Amino acid sequence: MRARPTDAVQFTNGSYHCIALHNLFQLVGYADVGVEDFRMANVRVRAATPADASAMSEILRDILALWRSDRPSNVSYVIAHCVEHPERLRCSVAVDRSGVVLGFQSLKRAKEGNAYGLPAGWGIIGTYVDAKAAGRGVGKALFSPSLEAAHKADLKEIDATIGQNNQSGMAFYEAIGFRTYRSKPGAICKNMS
Repeated sequence: MRARPTDAVQFTNGSYHCIALHNLFQLVGYADVGVEDFRMANVRVRAATPADASAMSEILRDILALWRSDRPSNVSYVIAHCVEHPERLRCSVAVDRSGVVLGFQSLKRAKEGNAYGLPAGWGIIGTYVDAKAAGRGVGKALFSPSLEAAHKADLKEIDATIGQNNQSGMAFYEAIGFRTYRSKPGAICKNMS
């Protein structure tokens, strides 16, 4: 996304500053720097640790409540199923400059007989971003280290099973290259190969 001087009034939640910086950089000769570059600069991705599980749990709890899901979201669940899962290839958190967790992403290798009905050896990915951080490039930032881990693990396919009413989740996965390959009751399954 490239900014024009008039775009500043069209953005909220701090994006005005990004546009102002973008315009400043244009003035000093860095015309190819986009607004997204500044948003991403405010997000740092690192490996998740058990110390992050409380914040991850809160994000997951809020998302599951919105989805009206009864899936577990407590700290011990997040540690066992994301941070320290035995088939984990990567679990990352995105944090802002002050260290606040904005979202997380988990990538695991599917085992035989997994809950998603996937072939053994596929990747299973889940992305959860705090609603207050939506539109700031958090999901995109999280995906880069997951994709690197998938390549290192020689995964042939990665599955994202998304609730059929989760339009933002479907749009996110489409934007990073996933495509619908099947549906099942209540969910759309997208994959990347």
